[in-house]
Amino acid sequence: SIIKFACEERLFILADEVYQDNIYEGSEFLSFKKVMSEMDSPYNTMELISFFSCSK
Repeated sequence: SIIKFACEERLFILADEVYQDNIYEGSEFLSFKKVMSEMDSPYNTMELISFFSCSK
C-alpha cells in the first residue's frame, strides 16, 4: 500500500482529501488518518499532512 511504501522509504504522506464528498454511491470515504490510526506501529505514528478545502 501507499502507507507501507512511504514507511519503508521514510517518507511522510501528503493526502489530498479535498474531494472527500465525491465518492461512488454506496461507498464510504476513509481518510488517511483514520486508516493509519487503525494500523499497527510504525504506520500509526507516521507523519501525515491532509489537505481539505471549503467549497468554492
